[in-house]
Amino acid sequence: LAHNLVKCMLEITKKYNKKILFIFDSCELIFNFEEWFICNFLILLINENPNIVLIFSRQFDTYLQDMSNINKKSLIIREFADKIKTQSPLIIDLKNFSKTDIKIYLENIFKNMFKNKINKINEKIIDFVFKNSCG
Repeated sequence: LAHNLVKCMLEITKKYNKKILFIFDSCELIFNFEEWFICNFLILLINENPNIVLIFSRQFDTYLQDMSNINKKSLIIREFADKIKTQSPLIIDLKNFSKTDIKIYLENIFKNMFKNKINKINEKIIDFVFKNSCG
């Protein structure tokens, strides 16, 4: 299943020449996602498809720094980060960003990804990222 999903997403991104943006709250990754999703799908997807961009909050650092809170899921996250072999994933803490910060950050990222073809980020994208990365 994971292999087929990765293959299909690669074909879609190539056919339409589009990027796919995944935004995760790392707490969701730690507590709600199954190990197979992270190890067998997400890592494979990111390493094989340069058109996948991953953004998730670094809030899990607090779990990794506090030895009493390290559990199997947080160790999986650390292993996940070690297995990434591409420059595409972006690990940023959006919770501390204002809408203006997010706009500037996304504009810079997309300019680099699309060779300066993008002059402006749609306000709906900024609102979506802000809404889903705060609180």
